[in-house]
Amino acid sequence: MSAIEEDYRVRNAREGKAVYVSGKTGEQAKPRMLHVQLTMTDDQATRFCDSLDDVPYLYMSAASLFDMIQEGAVSGFTGADHPGIVAACEFASIALRHKAETDGESVNELGSMLKSATIAPNKTFADQEETSE
Repeated sequence: MSAIEEDYRVRNAREGKAVYVSGKTGEQAKPRMLHVQLTMTDDQATRFCDSLDDVPYLYMSAASLFDMIQEGAVSGFTGADHPGIVAACEFASIALRHKAETDGESVNELGSMLKSATIAPNKTFADQEETSE
Protein backbone atom coordinates (compact mmCIF):
# COMPACT_ATOMS: atom_id res chain seq x y z
CA MET A 1 0.00 0.00 0.00
CA SER A 2 1.47 3.32 -0.99
CA ALA A 3 1.68 6.25 1.39
CA ILE A 4 -1.01 8.10 -0.58
CA GLU A 5 -3.48 5.19 -0.71
CA GLU A 6 -6.04 5.32 2.10
CA ASP A 7 -6.60 2.22 4.25
CA TYR A 8 -9.94 0.66 3.27
CA ARG A 9 -10.99 0.45 6.93
CA VAL A 10 -10.43 4.15 7.47
CA ARG A 11 -12.17 4.99 4.17
CA ASN A 12 -15.22 2.82 5.02
CA ALA A 13 -15.44 4.40 8.48
CA ARG A 14 -15.24 7.90 6.98
CA GLU A 15 -18.01 7.03 4.51
CA GLY A 16 -20.20 5.63 7.29
CA LYS A 17 -20.04 2.05 5.96
CA ALA A 18 -18.16 0.66 8.94
CA VAL A 19 -16.80 1.53 12.33
CA TYR A 20 -13.03 1.46 12.50
CA VAL A 21 -11.33 1.23 15.86
CA SER A 22 -7.58 1.37 15.68
CA GLY A 23 -5.59 -1.01 17.84
CA LYS A 24 -4.80 -4.68 18.08
CA THR A 25 -6.86 -7.35 16.40
CA GLY A 26 -8.59 -9.97 18.54
CA GLU A 27 -5.84 -12.46 17.77
CA GLN A 28 -3.12 -9.96 18.71
CA ALA A 29 -4.85 -9.10 21.98
CA LYS A 30 -5.03 -12.72 23.18
CA PRO A 31 -2.75 -13.32 26.16
CA ARG A 32 0.09 -15.75 25.60
CA MET A 33 -0.26 -18.75 27.88
CA LEU A 34 3.02 -20.17 29.18
CA HIS A 35 3.75 -23.65 30.39
CA VAL A 36 5.02 -23.35 33.97
CA GLN A 37 6.33 -26.28 35.97
CA LEU A 38 6.03 -26.23 39.76
CA THR A 39 7.40 -28.91 42.03
CA MET A 40 5.92 -29.14 45.52
CA THR A 41 5.05 -31.67 48.17
CA ASP A 42 1.52 -32.90 48.87
CA ASP A 43 1.59 -30.92 52.12
CA GLN A 44 2.53 -27.71 50.29
CA ALA A 45 -0.20 -28.22 47.70
CA THR A 46 -2.79 -28.81 50.44
CA ARG A 47 -1.67 -25.71 52.36
CA PHE A 48 -1.77 -23.55 49.21
CA CYS A 49 -5.24 -24.73 48.26
CA ASP A 50 -6.53 -24.28 51.81
CA SER A 51 -4.96 -20.81 52.00
CA LEU A 52 -6.62 -19.67 48.80
CA ASP A 53 -10.07 -21.22 49.37
CA ASP A 54 -11.73 -18.26 51.06
CA VAL A 55 -9.76 -15.41 49.47
CA PRO A 56 -12.47 -14.63 46.87
CA TYR A 57 -15.09 -14.63 49.65
CA LEU A 58 -13.02 -12.19 51.72
CA TYR A 59 -12.51 -9.85 48.76
CA MET A 60 -16.23 -9.90 47.92
CA SER A 61 -17.13 -9.26 51.57
CA ALA A 62 -14.70 -6.35 51.77
CA ALA A 63 -16.07 -4.91 48.53
CA SER A 64 -19.62 -5.19 49.87
CA LEU A 65 -18.62 -3.44 53.07
CA PHE A 66 -16.99 -0.57 51.19
CA ASP A 67 -20.04 -0.30 48.91
CA MET A 68 -22.29 -0.04 51.97
CA ILE A 69 -20.07 2.63 53.53
CA GLN A 70 -19.96 4.61 50.28
CA GLU A 71 -23.73 4.39 49.77
CA GLY A 72 -24.36 5.52 53.34
CA ALA A 73 -21.99 8.47 52.98
CA VAL A 74 -23.36 9.55 49.60
CA SER A 75 -26.97 9.34 50.74
CA GLY A 76 -26.18 11.24 53.91
CA PHE A 77 -27.54 8.39 56.01
CA THR A 78 -24.24 7.84 57.82
CA GLY A 79 -21.14 9.87 58.44
CA ALA A 80 -17.58 8.58 58.46
CA ASP A 81 -17.63 8.62 62.27
CA HIS A 82 -20.87 6.60 62.61
CA PRO A 83 -20.33 3.91 65.29
CA GLY A 84 -21.68 1.16 63.00
CA ILE A 85 -19.24 2.10 60.24
CA VAL A 86 -16.33 2.14 62.65
CA ALA A 87 -17.34 -1.27 64.09
CA ALA A 88 -17.77 -2.83 60.62
CA CYS A 89 -14.32 -1.58 59.57
CA GLU A 90 -12.79 -2.96 62.78
CA PHE A 91 -14.34 -6.39 62.15
CA ALA A 92 -13.16 -6.35 58.53
CA SER A 93 -9.70 -5.38 59.69
CA ILE A 94 -9.61 -8.27 62.17
CA ALA A 95 -10.75 -10.79 59.54
CA LEU A 96 -8.26 -9.65 56.91
CA ARG A 97 -5.39 -9.42 59.43
CA HIS A 98 -6.19 -12.94 60.68
CA LYS A 99 -6.15 -14.28 57.11
CA ALA A 100 -2.82 -12.57 56.42
CA GLU A 101 -1.26 -13.88 59.64
CA THR A 102 -2.52 -17.47 59.29
CA ASP A 103 -2.28 -18.05 55.54
CA GLY A 104 -0.04 -15.23 54.37
CA GLU A 105 3.13 -17.27 54.66
CA SER A 106 1.72 -20.03 52.44
CA VAL A 107 0.52 -17.54 49.84
CA ASN A 108 3.91 -15.76 49.86
CA GLU A 109 5.67 -19.09 49.45
CA LEU A 110 3.45 -19.93 46.47
CA GLY A 111 4.17 -16.51 44.97
CA SER A 112 7.91 -17.07 45.33
CA MET A 113 7.60 -20.50 43.73
CA LEU A 114 5.65 -19.06 40.79
CA LYS A 115 8.19 -16.28 40.29
CA SER A 116 11.07 -18.72 40.19
CA ALA A 117 9.18 -21.48 38.33
CA THR A 118 10.66 -23.12 35.30
CA ILE A 119 9.13 -21.73 32.14
CA ALA A 120 9.75 -23.99 29.17
CA PRO A 121 11.56 -21.88 26.57
CA ASN A 122 9.35 -20.97 23.59
CA LYS A 123 6.66 -23.35 24.80
CA THR A 124 3.14 -22.05 25.29
CA PHE A 125 0.06 -23.58 26.88
CA ALA A 126 -1.29 -24.43 23.41
CA ASP A 127 1.94 -26.33 22.63
CA GLN A 128 1.51 -28.31 25.85
CA GLU A 129 -2.07 -29.28 24.92
CA GLU A 130 -0.94 -30.46 21.48
CA THR A 131 1.80 -32.67 22.91
CA SER A 132 -0.45 -34.20 25.59
CA GLU A 133 -2.95 -35.54 23.02
